[in-house]
Amino acid sequence: MVPDTFGAVTLLVVAERAAALVPAFQAFLLTCSLPGDPVGSLGREGHRLATEFDCLHGWVADSPGAPGFETERSCLLTALSYHRMIVHDALRLTFPKVRTARTDSLRAALGEHSTLTADLLDLPARLGRA
Repeated sequence: MVPDTFGAVTLLVVAERAAALVPAFQAFLLTCSLPGDPVGSLGREGHRLATEFDCLHGWVADSPGAPGFETERSCLLTALSYHRMIVHDALRLTFPKVRTARTDSLRAALGEHSTLTADLLDLPARLGRA
């Protein structure tokens, strides 16, 4: 009998794709954090990233969980949700209905990195060793 590795392979493929998005995600946040008026293409890039993170999240959520990979699956789902949420928050701060000192302050902090981004970068290696 062949072991069911579909869930583990799905996790690895999604983790690799998500890790490949991190440089664009970081560049997007850095650009959003800059003072002044943003360029219009920044909104499209944010939408593209949010959609990609959302699709990857859906793929993992809809796939059967692989036995023994519950922690990695949970970590990946959390990291994908976080990155999607941060992109949406960055868009709201970068293109606010009303610009205030508070929104500018929050916007300037967008370039700071999270441990969840490090987790996302580390997941493909963790899954590949398993």
